[in-house]
Amino acid sequence: MVNWKSRTSEYTPIKNRSTIEKARIAQTLYTGGHKVAYIAEHMGLSKSRIYEYIKKDFIALPKPKTRQYHI
Repeated sequence: MVNWKSRTSEYTPIKNRSTIEKARIAQTLYTGGHKVAYIAEHMGLSKSRIYEYIKKDFIALPKPKTRQYHI
């Protein structure tokens, strides 16, 4: 699981296990058909935080750098 760091324009691993677990719970509830407002109220988080958890691909590997070198 990774997090976007805007200052360095790169993905960094999320170190806090509770954040990772919250993201997984939010993704599971959302894919189970629950609305974002319900998930936010149930978890005690803001709707914008829930949107961040479900829109970002927390489980994916970091994206490669866009600059490619020519051979």
